[in-house]
Amino acid sequence: MPTTMTEFRNNLESIEARYGDPHQNRMSLRHRFLYRKDCQWSRACSIVTRNRNREHDWLQRRKRQWFLRHLSHVIDRMEGSLTLEQRFREQADKWQKETQHLSSPSQRMMHPSYQAILGMGNENPREIVSLMIRDMQEHRRPWFWALSYFAQDNPVSQSEAGNTDKMIKAWVNWEKVQRLP
Repeated sequence: MPTTMTEFRNNLESIEARYGDPHQNRMSLRHRFLYRKDCQWSRACSIVTRNRNREHDWLQRRKRQWFLRHLSHVIDRMEGSLTLEQRFREQADKWQKETQHLSSPSQRMMHPSYQAILGMGNENPREIVSLMIRDMQEHRRPWFWALSYFAQDNPVSQSEAGNTDKMIKAWVNWEKVQRLP
């Protein structure tokens, strides 16, 4: 297969001498030569591009894996040094900051920080209940649904429902009766 134009011309002249009618053969051979050259070039380019993309993707995956592994070690170290109360405060502040504009209780409860606090409560419910009641007294955050979930009780009467001050007072009194830490 000719690779340069001079080789192509030499090859074309020998074909013309063999078969005659130079115009017809010259056009078809030139077309085939350029088409083959284009195809091989585009195939070569696509292979190089594909290989570069694979290398790039592989490198990006490795970077992501390293970052996540490193991040998990950092978080483990941080969580090991933070107390339950500090983790609760951090998640509660984040939850309030990111959901204060929402009016839907279900949207507020589906926030990752709220879910993280529920996860903390599954590990040690008594401490989380007392932290939530203290937080309601200080910041008036609505922990009522989570409190009734962990406490398996609801001290708020129907007449007090909707009045935040009375609901908080009912939960504070419930905590005193239960003698939680």
